[in-house]
Amino acid sequence: GLIPEWVKEKIMEKLPEEAREVFEAEDRIRRLLAEGYTDYEEIENVAIRAGVVPPPEDSQNIPPGRWSLHPGGFFIRYFPDGYSRMVVETFFPEEFKFLRDDKGRIISIKGFKNCELRILYPQTQKIVPLSSNLKAHAFEGISYRCLSFSGEGPLTKEYRFTGWTLGRSSGETSDPSSGEAEKIAKIYRKIKSEVEGLEKGLRKLGITTAVIEEDRMRDISTVGMLVLNVEETAKGTEDWVLSPADFLTQAWMYLVTECLLGKRQKYIFDPVGDPVGGNTAEQPLSPSPIDDMDRKVCSSNHKGCLRKALNEYSKCTTTNCMLAKDPYFRKRCYDLCDRKVLDKLKAQCDKEYRECMQAALEE
Repeated sequence: GLIPEWVKEKIMEKLPEEAREVFEAEDRIRRLLAEGYTDYEEIENVAIRAGVVPPPEDSQNIPPGRWSLHPGGFFIRYFPDGYSRMVVETFFPEEFKFLRDDKGRIISIKGFKNCELRILYPQTQKIVPLSSNLKAHAFEGISYRCLSFSGEGPLTKEYRFTGWTLGRSSGETSDPSSGEAEKIAKIYRKIKSEVEGLEKGLRKLGITTAVIEEDRMRDISTVGMLVLNVEETAKGTEDWVLSPADFLTQAWMYLVTECLLGKRQKYIFDPVGDPVGGNTAEQPLSPSPIDDMDRKVCSSNHKGCLRKALNEYSKCTTTNCMLAKDPYFRKRCYDLCDRKVLDKLKAQCDKEYRECMQAALEE
């Protein structure tokens, strides 16, 4: 019921300022509901305080869309839209393979759907020493090969720009450019500090992290430096399924996750689950009694189904997203197509695969 005015006044005298605002809002909501003809918008205007909510004293300012490492071994980010809606995106890093030369430099990165990024080094090397066992090696561009939305198979393109990767001390003649050395060292320290911040955050949550060895930190920093370079220079009109910048970002995520948390066991949907309780859930990959030939047939059909799904996805993006000139809205359009078209088709492919495996298991 409604609070009498004299009771309300006595209560207000004893409350701090912030509590008074909440108390008054609650009282106004009670009165609006008592009137019987109040709509939702009127109640919402009273219940939701206007302005920016002040953050707690020990909070950290995290901008919308920043990826954060979850102790479960995946990355997560948030896009708040007002107080009542929030888009949450998660990413579980797939495995990436890194090929290095005798100088410890990364020369090739392979990952998502056999996409590959090669780093192009000049014949005449420019090397900047950063420490007794760490050198920066100049490169002159990248070559990127990946699927495109055109559906015509893998597309390969070279991007020419200069940048730096990190390698071991090789005993070669070095260019002692102090300006370049300080610039590269500053980026290296920044990336290393970010990784150490992730490590510190995990330990606060009681998660035991592995010690990152020097060569792994060198790889993490190299890929991080490549991300910064590629975001600025490797921009074009190619309809990559995964752009060079996104490819490198995912490679960086994989390295960080593997170094801090170790390799995570991937999961598949188990169609059997708990047949007694009727509970089906995700189960770790384990040896199966299914015949290898039957498994290959199911896998082949599954891949064919996914290829068809990708073609359907390309129709969605070609028809709708190519009209969007703004890169942000074009990306969101791709995301929308992904949720509405590709995910639905992939789910159907996965269902058929599970049915195929279940049939093979019952034979």
